[in-house]
This record gives sequence, structure tokens and C-alpha cells, in this order.
Amino acid sequence: MTARNDARSAHAVRESSRHVPFGFLQAQVTRLEAFSVIFIGVILCLPPSIFFGIEISHLRSNAQRLASHFARAITMHVEKSGFNVQAISPLLEKEMQSNSIVSIQLIGAANTEIMRVRDPGGSWFEIEVGASFTPSTAPLKELRLSIDDRPLLYQTARVFGIHLLIAILVGLAIHWMGIRPLHRAIEELETMQAQLIHSEKLATIGEIYAGLTHEINNPLAIILSRVSLLVRAVKESRLPADLLPDLEMIDRHGNRIAETIRGLLQFARRSSFDLSGTDLNQVINETVTLVEKSFARDHIQIQCHLAPDLPKILGSPDHLQQVFVNLLNNARDAMAKGGLIKLQTYRNSVLVVAEVEDSGAGIPEDLKGRIFEPFFTTKSIGKGTGLGLSVSYGIIRAHGGDIEVESSPGQGALFRVILPIADKHV
Repeated sequence: MTARNDARSAHAVRESSRHVPFGFLQAQVTRLEAFSVIFIGVILCLPPSIFFGIEISHLRSNAQRLASHFARAITMHVEKSGFNVQAISPLLEKEMQSNSIVSIQLIGAANTEIMRVRDPGGSWFEIEVGASFTPSTAPLKELRLSIDDRPLLYQTARVFGIHLLIAILVGLAIHWMGIRPLHRAIEELETMQAQLIHSEKLATIGEIYAGLTHEINNPLAIILSRVSLLVRAVKESRLPADLLPDLEMIDRHGNRIAETIRGLLQFARRSSFDLSGTDLNQVINETVTLVEKSFARDHIQIQCHLAPDLPKILGSPDHLQQVFVNLLNNARDAMAKGGLIKLQTYRNSVLVVAEVEDSGAGIPEDLKGRIFEPFFTTKSIGKGTGLGLSVSYGIIRAHGGDIEVESSPGQGALFRVILPIADKHV
């Protein structure tokens, strides 16, 4: 795998920036969510509870009036005709049917039950009230009446159901119109800040490298030119032949330094590209044609799924080809035993997207934040400079685009190049 260079730094920057000011914003949103839950709970529970309390109070009052009414009626009957269970029972049954009463119980002087008339249907729970008799109704002392509460419970359940529906609608409205957009806005701000910090970091590094490369490049060019002259002198037998291996080694390693310097210059370069209307599919096809034979020798297959009628972008074809060569080489290096690389393009709103996906070993989570950093590489020494993805990142940013990476260990990696669509007149 090449320099699978930067997801961790962006992730680390995001995590560090989460504290200020995003930690405060997230805390405020969390408080808002808690307040919303309490508010929805109040809408759901408080009105039905108040309704139930008021209605059960009314039901108890009505039951008390009925009990007093029955006590007076029984008193009048006993005073007129004397106490007779067979005569009182039909009277109570008639009153029960017309007043939704569950049971009427007559209690004697010793708190013993003298008679009870009860609705066989019963109820879930009973509201019981009592009324005392006058001494003239002896042996009767008290009347106890239980009223049917089922209509009240049904009505309360309907009220609760209505408020449940209201609470659900209010909760969805708060989530979709308030909480969710806030979370999304905070995440976008975090991403933008992380990208800004990362870009500023790379810009600062680029300025430092630009100065260093200038200081190194000039003496290196002189050294390499002198080595070339010495090699020519050995070959012309003007110097001892045993010097040739040492000179060739100096030349080889000097050229490695020169290659690194060229990469640094590309990374640090601040000059604008010559941008024009560019067919990204054509750039990718030319890149694949350039590398597919050498990839085939490494048992690597390339599949292209390029969207027809893809809009043009405003770009530099040569620099974009360099980006895709770097990404393909990166994918090849991740598949030492061969594999499959998939190339895909498509339009996403006002953007053109190109994806390079490999079937390699993937990128460890702790390294994803560093894959775009200069000189970061997982290759062995001498296998790469760690500048390929850094240069690619700089080129795409110079085009007004971005590069994203998705990967899991053992699941391969996907690099997503995102570029703006060119103006129609280009």
C-alpha cells in the first residue's frame, strides 16, 4: 500500500475541535433534546391525567348524590311499609339499570350486610360511596353504592390516544425541523473546520518544503552533473575502472533524492493550473490504457464503470491523469497477490465523482487520518516517498474539489475524487 495518507489527521482535528466550540453546541443540542422529551411527555401525560382526575371527581360526586337519593327513597319506603327485602330488591334493581350502578349494599346496625344487589357484568374497578340512614329505618344503618367506571375509562383512553398522536407528531416535527438539522449543521461545521485546518497545515508545510527544495536542488544538480562527468571519464578509461560501481551508486541515490525533490516541488507549488473543459472519462480511460499491461503482469484486473454523458469539468488533464496514476499505483501496492480495481464515475448534483476501489488489505483505522500527509507511507524503505497522495490531494484541491477515503481493515479501500461541473459555456 502506498501512502494511504490522511484520514486520521482530519479525524484527530475533528475530535480536538469538538471541544471548542462544537462541544458546547452539542451540549446545547443535547439539552434541547432533553427539553423536547420532557415537553412531549407533558403533552402525552398531563392533559389525560387532569381529565381523568376531574372526571373521576365528577363521577364520585354523582355517585354520592345517587346514594343519598336511594337512601331517602328507601327511608320513605321503610317508614311507609316497613322493612321488607322482597319489596326493596326490585326497586333497587330498577334504579341500577337506569343509573349505571354496579352494586348496592345495605348494611345493618352491627356493620353486617343485610342485602346486596349487584350487576353480574361488574367493572374493572369500582368507585364506592356511602349514605347513612336515619334511626327510623332500623335495622338499616348505611347504604353503600358502587358506580360503573367503564365509560370514564373508555373516554380517558380516547383522550390519551389523541394526545399520544399529538405527542408523536410534535416529536417528529421537533426532530425533523429542529434537532436533526442542528446535528447536521454542526457536523458540516466540524467537517469544514477540519478541512480548513488540514488545508492550512498542508499550505504551511508546502511553504517550508518549497524553501528546502530550493536549497537542496541546486547543490544536488551540481553533484549529479559532476558524477555524470566522472562516469564518462571512467568509461573512456581516463580514470580507474574500479571507481565505476561507486560512482553509479552515487548517481542512483542522487537521482532518488532528485525524484523526492521533484515530488516536493509539485506538492509545494502554488502556481495555478491551465484549466479547460475536460472529459474526466477520457482522462480515466487514457490512464487505464497507460497502466493496464503492467498491472496485468501483477495479476491485477481493472474494471471501469464510467457514466455515459458525464458533464465536463474545469480541469488540467495532465495533472488529473497524475492523480489517477497515483491512486491506481496506490491500489496496486495494496494488493501484493493481485486483485481487482474498480473505477466508477457518476454525477451527483453539481459535482462529478470518480471512485477508485481496490480489494486489498484496507487501511487501519489509526492510519486513515494520515494518508494525505507528506512523507507518510506504509511501504518499506526505498519503495516510495510518501508524496503521491499528498500531491494528488493538492492537485484536486487546486481544482476546487476534494478527495475522500473509505476503508476498513481487510475490506479494501475506496478513494472518491469529487470535482465541480464546468460552466456550460466552457
